[in-house]
Amino acid sequence: MEELFGRCAWANSKATADERGPIQPEPIAKKMKKTDVTALEKLKLRKEKEDRSRAREEKRMQALQELMEMKERHHKEKMDALKKIGEALAGRKLFEDEN
Repeated sequence: MEELFGRCAWANSKATADERGPIQPEPIAKKMKKTDVTALEKLKLRKEKEDRSRAREEKRMQALQELMEMKERHHKEKMDALKKIGEALAGRKLFEDEN
């Protein structure tokens, strides 16, 4: 077997026998259990993902706030322009200034 596969764990037989009788089986490598390191790594990745999500949401909210302010400013400019046109056509002051 070693000639074909080398020293691979999966190629070794569990137990062999010879003229002296059965030989004790070689210990099978146990599967690695989840360690604290992997759990901490998963927790770290989850926190980074939440931070990116939070930053993205804050950026989106800031852009939305700027858009609302811009719309409000444009509306005020439009109303001021319409008020001036109305006063120019009427020849007198139609509205009192709010300021």
